[in-house]
Amino acid sequence: MNIADCFMRCSANLLVRKQDAVEQRQQTLMRSLNKVFWQETPRIDYSFFFGSYGRNAACRETAVLDVLFVLPDESFQQLRTGDAEVLNKFRSATAALFLDAKCVLESAQVALTFRDDIHFRVYPARLERNGTYSFYHPELGEVKGYDLRGEMAAFHEMNKQTNSNLMHLGRLLRAWRSKASLQTHSLALDALAYDFIRNWEQRDRSFMYYDFMCRDFFTYLATRATNNPSITVPGSKFSMNIPTQLVAAASAAAVLANEAIDEDKKTQTRRARLCWHQIFGEYFPT
Repeated sequence: MNIADCFMRCSANLLVRKQDAVEQRQQTLMRSLNKVFWQETPRIDYSFFFGSYGRNAACRETAVLDVLFVLPDESFQQLRTGDAEVLNKFRSATAALFLDAKCVLESAQVALTFRDDIHFRVYPARLERNGTYSFYHPELGEVKGYDLRGEMAAFHEMNKQTNSNLMHLGRLLRAWRSKASLQTHSLALDALAYDFIRNWEQRDRSFMYYDFMCRDFFTYLATRATNNPSITVPGSKFSMNIPTQLVAAASAAAVLANEAIDEDKKTQTRRARLCWHQIFGEYFPT
């Protein structure tokens, strides 16, 4: 198995489980909430995945899949003023729909845990006149006028330009984050991956170049995080700080990636695979 085969296997291992069931549940949820809140004027574009899944970078390491649902302005305003009735109505409609799932309120969201260990977090939101969204996020706080559609469009377009390499890099970085026990937000990882790959000369190449891609990304990250500790997310223009812990972790990963490439040149494939396994964990075949 050559290096391309190894990274192909790793990428396959990282795929979100049961994607058909995931999509079907979101559609079922959207129809039910539409009947409760929109009644005579249901809108199919008022509920969608965002976050890692919306950017097509979610993987098995993604703990929760984020779903947005747009409320009527009056209902959202009630929610903002602390009216528990709207959120309880939101939760009741969701709980009645999925009787085999655990459904609990978490701050201003409804968390769904299904028996097959798939997790949804459903966010009540408002659609602003300029096409952006306002909602409360447990990690980002109160978000006003967030351009979720623009953000997802930017990532999807760059993914097309890079032969899906942006998507695969984002998933690999989630495996690295888990293996290295990092506390970095997925949005920051994706923004960094985007910033790196848009200027990477081999950005549209095949899996045969993934060892170089990973090495070059970790080298880029170690340098960038030191010189510029913030990143702007494409499309939404949301700004985030890069955690300082990423510098040491990226530097260590770059050393291992270089070692893996050197061992491959010596045809020491077993040693090379072990180096990649140290970076990406159980998902990378040894």
